[in-house]
Amino acid sequence: MSSAVALLVLGMHRSGTSAVTGALQLLGVELGNRLAAGHAGINDLGYFEHVEILDLHDALLADLGSVWDDVRPLAESWWTSKIAQKHAEMIFATLQRDFAAAPFWGVKDPRLCRLVPLWHQILARLGLRPVFLLMLRRPDEVAGSLARRDGMGREKASQLWLEHTLAAERWSRGYPRAFVTYDQLLAAPPETLAGAARELGLAWPKDPEAICGRLRNFLSPEYQREKAESLTKPSDGPAATLAFEIWSRLSSAGVSGPDIAMLDGLQQLYRQHLDHRDPALLEHLSDTMRIRLDQQRQLAEIRNSLAWKIARRLAKVLP
Repeated sequence: MSSAVALLVLGMHRSGTSAVTGALQLLGVELGNRLAAGHAGINDLGYFEHVEILDLHDALLADLGSVWDDVRPLAESWWTSKIAQKHAEMIFATLQRDFAAAPFWGVKDPRLCRLVPLWHQILARLGLRPVFLLMLRRPDEVAGSLARRDGMGREKASQLWLEHTLAAERWSRGYPRAFVTYDQLLAAPPETLAGAARELGLAWPKDPEAICGRLRNFLSPEYQREKAESLTKPSDGPAATLAFEIWSRLSSAGVSGPDIAMLDGLQQLYRQHLDHRDPALLEHLSDTMRIRLDQQRQLAEIRNSLAWKIARRLAKVLP
């Protein structure tokens, strides 16, 4: 696999990562044959996520005491733990099985934003140096999408946007990477993807201009259900305010992203934001997370039990 290209698509949930990854598949990037199906009105055309890798990420987060919508950062150097290394072996085996013969393959999962350090280790074992495509979308649009899908509040969605976006920036530094906004992608798909390829120093297996019609049809603006009309700063809580400020700086910098000095400043703003969070609230979040994970484990045990499997078979045959 040493001559292959491994592309990791990073971005907060509901930021257009599915849209860009579907476009990458049209351009010939191999995604594997175990992809999650779409949901009408949410992701109509699919998520373009490798189901097994997604499950491994969820299992890893659970063993680390976290979940996809946990607003707390993961522990420092979590990827060096025995728990993380156990999951690294399973991800490594999956990549070897599904992508060993692929010259250009990609993986998309918003959870990757927080899990990149472990992937650096895994890809190094495979003899690969990854390239990164970072998707950016206005945090208020992301919040609107999460409110519609999950009933999530804006301040929590903004905190998640901050955590995912800045983790993606931090852990992709020093590697070929391109920043793409959702608006740019929908407005000019071939031009945006061609620009990203130039920034990454590679060529897509298929020329975007050669399949321009297919890309424009796939990336139709009609799928952008949350569209912010105002460019004014939101009058919300501290996370929403900071997310809007960081979005404004990132999105105005172009495909290469801001310079390192500006990025260092954004990371510092986020660290200061984290330092001012209420310790009592964080303790409450930790307690709530433990209860939630215990419930998930109990439900998984029930679903894997012999009694549950028998009951499901009976439900299919009984009137």
